[in-house]
Amino acid sequence: MSISVDEIKQWREHIKAQLSESVSVKAYCRAHKLKPHQFYYWFKKLKAKASKTDLIPVRISRGPVKELPQATSTLLCTLEMSGRLLKIYDLQALTTVLGMVH
Repeated sequence: MSISVDEIKQWREHIKAQLSESVSVKAYCRAHKLKPHQFYYWFKKLKAKASKTDLIPVRISRGPVKELPQATSTLLCTLEMSGRLLKIYDLQALTTVLGMVH
């Protein structure tokens, strides 16, 4: 049985929505007519896939920001928050995200 990209995308959206709504998995599944065991299966499967990505620890320190071109094809930073990965390629976006952490 092959898994479609659409199916993976759909489950990622369900997982993201459940986390952002701050409701139990059981309540979310009931509201969206999903089976909890399927939700947990996909949560585990997608989390395992995300954890295989190489992450670099980031230390945030106060001080001047090193000047880089505004847009680059180089990955500047990868952040993991609540099981979600955020890859940042743009210096302005990175500055904005780091400003929200302070």
